[in-house]
Amino acid sequence: MIETEYTITYADYKAANRLYLLHRPRTMIGYLLLTWVLPTIAFCLLAWALWLQRHGDASVPFATPGSMVSYAVLVLFLPLSRWRVLRLGYRGLLPKGGQKIVRLTANEEQVVFTVPGRAEGRYFWKAIEDHAEDKNSLILIVSRTRYLIVPRHALNEAQWVQIRALIAMKVGQPMS
Repeated sequence: MIETEYTITYADYKAANRLYLLHRPRTMIGYLLLTWVLPTIAFCLLAWALWLQRHGDASVPFATPGSMVSYAVLVLFLPLSRWRVLRLGYRGLLPKGGQKIVRLTANEEQVVFTVPGRAEGRYFWKAIEDHAEDKNSLILIVSRTRYLIVPRHALNEAQWVQIRALIAMKVGQPMS
């Protein structure tokens, strides 16, 4: 049986989110398109429209002032909204004020995540769909958009080996 208490920092949350994106290719593609590709295209269109306004034919449909404002909004809004969603997700994860402590208990039957005074999640091993790990953290994926974060610093070496063995026995190898 594994029992530990730890604090999830914003760096842990970002690392787990990155690991989740790497583990789910469709989600990663959506992230890349909305956060990087679309704003880059909008920036190029904005630069071209500004150049056309200044040096060339301003009657081109994508060079109107309204479309340039739309490009500027896309360039600024999409990357900033991703940052804001991450911040709000982290803030909503744990209670405001006080300590941001999480308790993890894992045994042969289930995994229990407890945020004292806020919530408790009890998951039988069959409910855990998949998992992923890297050098910084381990995530247990319980649904398409929900995962449980176990930072590497939360467990000592013996506990880390034990939880990895439990996961290998109960969940199996990562799907992707």
